[in-house]
Amino acid sequence: MDLNKIALSGLAVSDPVLTKLNGKTSLAAFSLQVNEQFVDNSGMKRVRPNIIRVEGLGRSAEAIMEKIKSGLRYYTDGYIREDDDTLKVRIFSITREDSGDGAVYMEGIKQALDILERSRDMDSALEKLRSLVAAR
Repeated sequence: MDLNKIALSGLAVSDPVLTKLNGKTSLAAFSLQVNEQFVDNSGMKRVRPNIIRVEGLGRSAEAIMEKIKSGLRYYTDGYIREDDDTLKVRIFSITREDSGDGAVYMEGIKQALDILERSRDMDSALEKLRSLVAAR
């Protein structure tokens, strides 16, 4: 079974731009800088900025247009999509990192990953996650 799921945290480096697909469906896009931290061959700590195009369709596009402001940090989750040899992330949800919701959001992702890592059976892991969501 393939899984296409991604969670990102980074700095919005552009304001969102809204376009219409086929004259109907809203598509909003902005750029998110996600820094990669690593130690190079000489032992020096380095930071490499990765600029990722993030986009949303329909209601997700509306959320992007309402929430995203360049210069602020956000958490987002979604899936990877490739168009014209360009990797993009289509979002499911987006939360401002410095809001109280961000900590709750990240805690939920950590809990879900923990359940998936400990489970040997995907169906039972999904059932556990569904029960957690239903309890809220």
